[in-house]
Amino acid sequence: MEATGPLARRLEGRVALITGAASAIGAATALRLADEGAGLVLTDVRQQAGEALAAWIRDRRGGALLLPQEVDDEAGWVIAVATALSEFGRLDVLVNSAGLVSPHRTGMLTGMRVAADALKSSGHGSVIDIRYPIGYPFGPFGELEVPPLWNPAKARPWVPEGVRVNCVHPGFLDTPMLAPMKRPGARPPRRLLELAACVAFLASDDASFITGLELYVEG
Repeated sequence: MEATGPLARRLEGRVALITGAASAIGAATALRLADEGAGLVLTDVRQQAGEALAAWIRDRRGGALLLPQEVDDEAGWVIAVATALSEFGRLDVLVNSAGLVSPHRTGMLTGMRVAADALKSSGHGSVIDIRYPIGYPFGPFGELEVPPLWNPAKARPWVPEGVRVNCVHPGFLDTPMLAPMKRPGARPPRRLLELAACVAFLASDDASFITGLELYVEG
């Protein structure tokens, strides 16, 4: 992926854990955060695609590794957080990109709980949840008609701990169900690039005074 312009290295020395990182939104986010200097722990059940992406980033942009993970499995979260600490020495950013159409997102809550201590000790802790808004028409997937677990109030208890929690709502984007990225080096569609840029902003100190935000990237 070629950058659209000069990028600030806003995440130099930071470490991000990205779930659902093997394709589409997760992969575009991984590429953007790597461009901005972050070390990456990528997780996904699609190991072959995830390994290819991690290897591509290592060869061209910096540190990245792939772990197999079901996001509803707490043991997988424990391993992922421990790996970030052992391999990179810290964890600053948690991006929940797995299970975008799940109405429950229990994995996001489990991940926040497991990663809490590492994020609090970072001094730059940022959690970004990527999910479709409630009632969004998913084309062939219908509509979600259950209340979401995420709401801005979930950010409040983290404020005294110095951790920001924000949510990004994508519109109808090219996801693996539609048109996946064919290879790690392929340039993602423009809308994926813009979504990844929003995640990078929320992960950085440029958004240090932003928490509890629901950001709609849908035109």
